[in-house]
Amino acid sequence: MANRIETSLLVKGLTADTYTLDIRGKTFVDGDIEINGNVNIVGTATTINTQTVQARDNKIELNYSGSTSTAIGGGIEILSGRTDGSGVSLTIDTDRDWNSNTGFNITGRTNDSTTNSLKVVNSSGTNNLVVRNDGNVGIGATFYSNQRIFQVSQESSFMSFGSLIGSSGTTAIYFNQTTPTSLNYTINSTSALTRYNATTLMDFRIVDTNKYRITSVNHEWNTSPQTSSGLRTIDYSFTPASHTSQSASTNTPNFRVLGNTRGWLGGNITNQYWNYFQRNNALFTTASTITNSYGLYVEAASASTNATITNNYAAGFEGDVNISGKTITTNLQITSGATSIGYIMVDYDGNGNAQWQPISVITGETLMSTSEINVSAYTATTSFDYYGTTYSSGPITIQLPDPSTIYNGYRITIKDETTNSSLNNITITTPSGNIDNSASPVVMTTNQMSLTLVVRNNNWWII
Repeated sequence: MANRIETSLLVKGLTADTYTLDIRGKTFVDGDIEINGNVNIVGTATTINTQTVQARDNKIELNYSGSTSTAIGGGIEILSGRTDGSGVSLTIDTDRDWNSNTGFNITGRTNDSTTNSLKVVNSSGTNNLVVRNDGNVGIGATFYSNQRIFQVSQESSFMSFGSLIGSSGTTAIYFNQTTPTSLNYTINSTSALTRYNATTLMDFRIVDTNKYRITSVNHEWNTSPQTSSGLRTIDYSFTPASHTSQSASTNTPNFRVLGNTRGWLGGNITNQYWNYFQRNNALFTTASTITNSYGLYVEAASASTNATITNNYAAGFEGDVNISGKTITTNLQITSGATSIGYIMVDYDGNGNAQWQPISVITGETLMSTSEINVSAYTATTSFDYYGTTYSSGPITIQLPDPSTIYNGYRITIKDETTNSSLNNITITTPSGNIDNSASPVVMTTNQMSLTLVVRNNNWWII
C-alpha cells in the first residue's frame, strides 16, 4: 500500500550525500509540504494539478539538456484556448522562429520608459519596427511623434502618413519632418480637395526621355522641359476633352485665363504686360529658311454637324489693338465701322503688308490728319500726314519721321501757312536715309510753299 504520513516528519541525514529517507512506491501527503533545498525530479512526466503556480525565478528554461533539433516544436500550449476546444500555442518552427496559431492583442508597453507597445530590433539594437500604444507605426523609424502617424524611414530620410495634425477629417503625407504640424505637410487631402505644400519651391518632374518639369517658386509657376537633343515637336500640349449635351445657348470656353486685380506702390509704369508671350529664337546647324514664322498662330473654328457660324473669327479683341510690327493680310474686313477718331488701313504693298494711318476726317475722297507747327524746332511723327507751319518769330527746323521704320508709300505734306518762309526759311531734315537722294536738308524759301514727300526704300522723295 502507499506510504501515509499523517503527522509532521523531520528527517535528517548524517552526511550531505547520504539518503535520510528512502520511500519506495507512492507517497501521499495530506497538507502542506516545505522542502528546504533543491528538488530534482527524474522521470518522463511531471503533472501539477493546481490553480496557481508561482516561481520566484524570472526565467523559465525549456528543452534543458536538449538539442537544436529537439527544440523544434517546443513552446507553450494552452489547452482548449479556442472556442472550438482546440489549443492555443506559441512554438518554435524549423527556422527557429516563433509561430502562433492565434493573434496577439497588446494593451500594454514593452517597457516603462517609452510608449511603445511592440518593438522589433535588429542585432545592433536599431529599431526595425515600432508599434506605439498611441496608434503610431514606424518601419525603420528613428523619429516618432505622438500623432497617430505611420512612418517609414531609411537612414535620415523618412515619410510619415496619417491624419493632418489638428484635423480629424484630413489625411496628410509628411516628407522628412521630425515634428509634423498642421503647416509643414507635403500633401494633404480631404474628400473634395488635395493640396501640395511647399514654402519656397514646388517641383513636379516626369522623368522619361523628355524629362518634363513644372516648378513653382514664390507663387510663380514655370513649365520647363529640360534641354534635349532628341526629336521633339511640342513641349507642351493641352488637349481639352470632347463634350456632348452642353447647356443650350451657353458660352463654354475650352481654355480660360481669369483676370486678376494687381496693386502697386505709387509710381508710373511705361508698359504693363498682363499676359505675355515672349520672343522665341530659331537656329539651324546650316543655312536654312523659315518662310512663314508665327509668334502666335490661331485657327478659326469649323462648323460641324448641324452647326452654322455666322461670323467665324480666329481671334477677337475687346478693346484697342496696338500693332508695332508689320500686318500681313489677304482679306481685310472692318465690321464695326470707322468713327471720327481712329486708325484705318490706307494702303498695302506687294507682300500684303497693310499700312495704317490715324484719321480725323473721313470723306468720300480725302483722308487727312492735320497738325499745326508753332515752334522753331519740331519732330514730325506718322500720327499726322499734313503739317501747317504758323510760327513767325524766326526760322523753323522740322525733322521728318525715320523712313527706315515706315512702309513704302507713306506720305507727308508740309505747308507754309504764314506767307513767311521767304524771310524765315523752313528747313526739313531726316534722321536716316536721304531726301531726294541727298544727305543735305531741304530748305523751303518761298512764301506759302508746300512740299509733299513719300517714303520709298528707306528714303524720302519729294513729289
